[in-house]
Amino acid sequence: MRVIAILIFLIFSNNLKGQLSGSVYDKATGESLSYVNIWYFNDEISVGTTANESGSFKFDELDTSRFLNFNKVGYEVLKVKPDSSKYDVFLTPIKKTRLNLSEEVEGPRRVKKGIDFENLTSMGSLSTTESKPSIHVQYFPADNFLLYKLVRINLGLKNRVRSLINIRIYEATEHKIPGDLLYLEDLIKKISAGKEVYRISLKDLGIRIPENGIFIGYEKLIIDQNKIMLNETDYNTNQEVIISEYYPIFNLYESKDSNIIYSYVNGNWGKWKNSKISLGINLELKR
Repeated sequence: MRVIAILIFLIFSNNLKGQLSGSVYDKATGESLSYVNIWYFNDEISVGTTANESGSFKFDELDTSRFLNFNKVGYEVLKVKPDSSKYDVFLTPIKKTRLNLSEEVEGPRRVKKGIDFENLTSMGSLSTTESKPSIHVQYFPADNFLLYKLVRINLGLKNRVRSLINIRIYEATEHKIPGDLLYLEDLIKKISAGKEVYRISLKDLGIRIPENGIFIGYEKLIIDQNKIMLNETDYNTNQEVIISEYYPIFNLYESKDSNIIYSYVNGNWGKWKNSKISLGINLELKR
């Protein structure tokens, strides 16, 4: 009887652990969705990946008794528990809304908000070896520039390979936490290898600074195009190991002013404790 019980346990365990693959689709149209970030996590482990350009994803080893979190610009976040090793996912589109673009504002014609990182030396950068998807955003208050139009963002980056990033733009809540997305489509940008400063024009998107301010940053994509494989020496064992680095990443700068930075990892927003750091990002506004 004990042998039978052990066999049943082993069979059950094998059903729970193993590879998981699937594709992500738009629930309304049935079209495949590219570059969807996916988190799998519990109290003991956290892993993640990004669906590729055709919407396919794969985990080499996964406990299917746990939940997966799917996050895509313009779609409701989905938390599901896969019930088989082949699992397709359908995401629900978010209804698009826009701020009133016709309202006139007063003040200087053009302004720049954020750290002038091009004249500073970075104090470091975000981790390149973190092989999980993430979103990093910084808060910019409305101040006297409520309803100014966002025309360009400038990024200070570290990049070693021709890579892709996805820009994320959120309305801030009254508690200065990332709220609703202000633009419900991907802003996928190609970054050339070695690029340290990257300028992105947003003038045609019609995004204006809302009352509670704005959070802007980028989504790290765990895709082959963004990856470099390196041979490194493990100094504990003196053995060569292969590590993966993912680009591009933000440079970090020491800031005299306090900043609010949030990172979205494992399906939740977490606030940075050190407020005297700035991401390599500034905004150009126009009325």
